[in-house]
Amino acid sequence: MHGFYYLHLNLHHHDEQYTDLLNRVFDMWDQTFTQVARKNQQILDPGEFFRSHHVGVLMFEDEIVGFNLFTFFDLSLLATTRHAYFQALGTCSPTRLNSEKIKRILTMEYFTLAPQWRRQLQETPWGEIITGMGLKFLDKSSADAVLGTPRMDLRVHEMCYRLGAYNFQDPVKRLNYECAVVLFPKVAQRTFSHPLTRLWVKNLAIDEGSVATPLLSRIPVEVSA
Repeated sequence: MHGFYYLHLNLHHHDEQYTDLLNRVFDMWDQTFTQVARKNQQILDPGEFFRSHHVGVLMFEDEIVGFNLFTFFDLSLLATTRHAYFQALGTCSPTRLNSEKIKRILTMEYFTLAPQWRRQLQETPWGEIITGMGLKFLDKSSADAVLGTPRMDLRVHEMCYRLGAYNFQDPVKRLNYECAVVLFPKVAQRTFSHPLTRLWVKNLAIDEGSVATPLLSRIPVEVSA
């Protein structure tokens, strides 16, 4: 396939060429999760978007396919245990992470797939591919593991288990949805059972938004075996 690429961008320190793209990402995030929240009589806090540090977004030419938001937490900092994210999980979570020799955690949250790409889910596992690219970023980062809270009603937690996560603690409520708490450890050699997930994650590079490579002049990626 031609025209696909994966960008991992800093939400707080970005090059000007990405302003429009990041605004489009926020708009899609806001529309998607405002609707998700309303279904359970909840209100989305727009500040949740900038609580995150990075976004990993799969693109097709100039079109957003889907994305995840990421946040780094250093568990040696006392402020981490007081952060709203960990307070929502329960105060024992940072202690247990430390006991498992996990010192720096990367959260992966708010998986979003553009509506026009959802129809292709039966043909191409976009959720697995976008999550797999997040794990690819984990394995090259300074973090020790990825922590996530996938929705159980949509069986997203089952996808996470297929990709190598394990259940970390009892479920929690987010926007009043039952969510599993899962952990993906960093591994030296990561593989995926679905052949298309394996193929895409292997062939897509992680572009961290180099100023030297303008957005509109990126070379399309051909995914091949």
